[in-house]
Amino acid sequence: MRIFTVISFFVMFFFGLFVELVAQEAPPVVPGARVRISAPTINVNRFVGTVVKLNTDTLFLSLTNQTAPQAISFISVKSLEVSRGRKSKRGQGALIGLALGAGIGYLSASSGANNPQAAEPKDFYYKTRIPAFALYGSGIGALIGWATKVERWQAIPLDRVRLGFLPP
Repeated sequence: MRIFTVISFFVMFFFGLFVELVAQEAPPVVPGARVRISAPTINVNRFVGTVVKLNTDTLFLSLTNQTAPQAISFISVKSLEVSRGRKSKRGQGALIGLALGAGIGYLSASSGANNPQAAEPKDFYYKTRIPAFALYGSGIGALIGWATKVERWQAIPLDRVRLGFLPP
């Protein structure tokens, strides 16, 4: 019972490190902001670029494959998202690793418990191997998730953007 308490503490502490508090307010669309835009009349795929300049009806984006800024009319924009930075997947990786490690630990414990030459009682294998493999799997999964970074995007209501750039 004590080992279960210790493992539970480490798991809760470990996953508590990855909790993020996200602000409710959308980030502003200002020059220098990284944005992702869907404008089907201009291109079927979404644009990802950096805002260079804003007018009341046009957004100028610096795209990675072009030297001159791309002018995009707000009328053609169907969706607009602002980057909120890059985030690792270590929490998700740790959960997946925990589940896989526990499964492998269970298989290992089953094979050890069914060995007729085993000196330890059957429950010893289950009590030791499953938590050990689960912790190892969780750690390996967290490392893989830490190395895997994804960009977070937040949708911006188009009416707010259009209203925000009207002249006074």
